[in-house]
Amino acid sequence: MSSGLQMPDPRPIRILVTGFGAFPGVRSNPSELLLQWIGERRARLPAHIALETALIPATWDATQRFASEQLAGFDPHIALHFGVQKHASGFRIETMARNCACSHADAQGRRYRPGELVCGAPHALRATLGADKLAAKLRARLHCATTSPSAGRYLCNMLFYLSLHQSAGNARTRQTGFIHIPPIRPAQIPSRNEKGRIFNKETLLAGTEVILDHCIGAHRRA
Repeated sequence: MSSGLQMPDPRPIRILVTGFGAFPGVRSNPSELLLQWIGERRARLPAHIALETALIPATWDATQRFASEQLAGFDPHIALHFGVQKHASGFRIETMARNCACSHADAQGRRYRPGELVCGAPHALRATLGADKLAAKLRARLHCATTSPSAGRYLCNMLFYLSLHQSAGNARTRQTGFIHIPPIRPAQIPSRNEKGRIFNKETLLAGTEVILDHCIGAHRRA
């Protein structure tokens, strides 16, 4: 990772990066590829960064179970959730998660029951990683980056809301965010944003380093 991760700190910073597997309409999820590529670079991380990745099957049950079990057990200082958005042109940083879900079928063909994700909880929760500043930093590095007020009502929103709701019960504030990314097409058909820049493995990894640097810096200042 970049030099911004090299400042010594005796206390490990726990970071969790998640992605989803395939689901109807998306055979190859770039967030799953991101986790693989992060794993290839794990050895470059300094000792005081404890980074874990988790691939979540794209089902309603698996997403709920992950939030209540693995996420709660690891209890990260920084939780970065990634998912695919077919029409995204670059990094789309979500600013709001909502306490609701649609009834679209998941990867197993199951549909979510109507109603709230968490009964009696707030209708909406805000991201806690400074979305506007993060988007500005990405653009300063020539990445296409925008903020969005809606993560939809599918699995991405469910994970985002449950992650924020869980961290709200902790004594400290966890940096939690959800980032949508475009599909990564085969090399011969590169994915391009509206400015004509190619969104590929290198673009995704370079942008993810900016995101990690931003969150680690904010953690240290706090």
